[in-house]
Amino acid sequence: SALARIAAKQPLEEKQQTRAAEILIRRYRRNGGASAGTIALREALLTAMGVLGQKDFAPVLAEALKNPNATVRLAAVSGLAQLGQAEFATSLRGLVSDSDRGVRQAVIAALGALDGAGHLSIILSRTDPAAEPDAAVRRQAWDVAMAILARADAKTLSAVVNDLSERADAAAQRIEIMKMLIGVLKADKSADLPDVQRRLGLALMEAGRPAEAAVHLAGALELYRAAENAIATQVWAEWIDALLAVDDPVSLKAIAQQEDETALAEAVQRLQDRLDVLVKENNWAAAVLLAEEAIRQLSKQLTASQKTVIENVLSQAQAGRLQADRQKVAKLTLQLTAADEAARKTAAEQLQAMGDRAVAPLLGELKRAVTTEEGDVAAERAILNVLVQIAPDLTGYDTAASLVDRVKLIDSWLAGKS
Repeated sequence: SALARIAAKQPLEEKQQTRAAEILIRRYRRNGGASAGTIALREALLTAMGVLGQKDFAPVLAEALKNPNATVRLAAVSGLAQLGQAEFATSLRGLVSDSDRGVRQAVIAALGALDGAGHLSIILSRTDPAAEPDAAVRRQAWDVAMAILARADAKTLSAVVNDLSERADAAAQRIEIMKMLIGVLKADKSADLPDVQRRLGLALMEAGRPAEAAVHLAGALELYRAAENAIATQVWAEWIDALLAVDDPVSLKAIAQQEDETALAEAVQRLQDRLDVLVKENNWAAAVLLAEEAIRQLSKQLTASQKTVIENVLSQAQAGRLQADRQKVAKLTLQLTAADEAARKTAAEQLQAMGDRAVAPLLGELKRAVTTEEGDVAAERAILNVLVQIAPDLTGYDTAASLVDRVKLIDSWLAGKS
C-alpha cells in the first residue's frame, strides 16, 4: 500500500520501477493462495501493480481475474485498466457477467477506456434488462456506450440505431444517438441526412416530444423538397401532425399554403381531429386558439361544412373556457383575502397573468361582494386592486358611493366586456 501511494505521488525512477515490479510479482506468487487471510494482501499487491502500470504485470493481473474473491477480481480489473493497453481488454470481456455488481461496473468502465469502439457491442449488451438485471450497471453501460458513440462515425451510429429499434427501453437513448448521427451526416454533407432527420422526428413524436419532432421534420421536409423527392408530401403531413400536437398556429399557415387538394383535405381533417382531442381534454384555451386561427387563416380553403364544424368547436371551446375562467377566478378571489400573505400575493399574480380573461369573472365576483347582505369590503377592495392592474380603463368606481350606484357601474362594465 505504501509503494502504491509513493508511486501515485511521483513516478519511480527506471531502476526503482524494475526492482518494484520484481518484488511485487514475487510477493504475489509467494502469497498467492486463495485463503481468506491473503485477500487484503492480494488486493494491495494488485493495486500497487496498477499504479506502477508496467506491462510485466499483465499476466499476473489476468490470472487474478479468475480469483474467487470479488475484491481481488475488482483490483485486477482496475489494474489492467490502468495499464492503458487495448490488447488487455479482451481478457476482461468474460467478466461483464460477473456475479459481483462492482466487478461488472469496473469491467464496463475498463472496456470503454481500453478499447471502447472494439467492445461497443458487448457494452451495449449490458444495457439490456434481459441480460443485465441491475439498474446501476445498466446506467453505467449506457454512460460508457454514449461516450464511445459521441466519437463514432456514421456507419457505427447508424448500425446502433438500427439495433436498438426493437428495444422499447432504449427509446430515449436511440433518440440521442440519432441526434449524434445527424451531426455527423451534416458534417459529411451526406445524402442520408433527410432520411435520418425524418426517422428522428417520428421517434420524437412516438416519445411524446412533438415540439422537437416538428423541428427535425421541418429540416427533413426542406431537404426532400430541394431534392424534389416525392416523399416530401408525406413528410409535410407528418410535420403538420407535430405542429398540431403542440397547438402551434404555424400549422395553419402551412395548411393555407398547401396547393395539393388531397393533402389539404387530409390536413384539415387532422386539424379537426386535434380540435376533437382538445375538447375531450377540456383544453379550452388551446381549442379556442386553433379554432380562431383556423377560421381566420383558412377562410378561403375551408368548405362550408368544414367551416361549420370548426365554428361549432369554437363556440363550445369559448363557453368551456369562460366557465373554467369563472371557476378559477372564484377560487382565486377567495385567496385574495386569505390570512396568509403569500397566498394573497400568489392569487393576485395568477389573476393578473390571466389578463383580459379574468376581467368579466372578476366583475361578477365584485358584484357578488358588494351585494351580499352585509357587504364584503375586504373582497371588494382586493378585487379592485387587481382590476386596476388588468383593466385600467375601468375608472370612476367609488367604494363610498351608494350600493345602487356601484352596482349600476359594475353592470355597465359587464355589458362592455360581454
